[in-house]
Amino acid sequence: MREQDFVAGQDFLLAVKKQWTTHMYPALKDQYADAGPEDDVATIAAHMDTNTDYRLFAWFERHLQKMKYSGSYGLAPYHRERQDALVDALLEPLTPDALQLDEQFEQPAYYTSVDIHQHPGGVWSEPVSGLIYERGARTTTPLLNKSHRDLHDRFTDS
Repeated sequence: MREQDFVAGQDFLLAVKKQWTTHMYPALKDQYADAGPEDDVATIAAHMDTNTDYRLFAWFERHLQKMKYSGSYGLAPYHRERQDALVDALLEPLTPDALQLDEQFEQPAYYTSVDIHQHPGGVWSEPVSGLIYERGARTTTPLLNKSHRDLHDRFTDS
């Protein structure tokens, strides 16, 4: 796929996600609050399951993520098409303090048994998986702007 088509596709998905985050979610939250003070899961589920706005919101929740990674202009197809060049760039020597790999390390089952974030094959299964995940993480929290870039560092530092 052409770079400009990929960027346009991802930009569209991000714009929809921003709309979903800033308009759909607050409206749905208000509707939930209007349902009353119930905190029983079954009662809440019965109320929200029949709510058209909730059903649309849930559809977007699943399918925006699916399109982001696996769609025609998704992260996975884009990076797979460029895998050879991307892997070649990764083969450049690193300084010894830049990376330490444990040759005996095995991924835990909870990590390898699911496609995290609907990333096909998970974030560990192919040479470009890390690059796909890194680019995908940039739009995980689009309303944080530049603040989202250190999201994973903040998790590991805490």
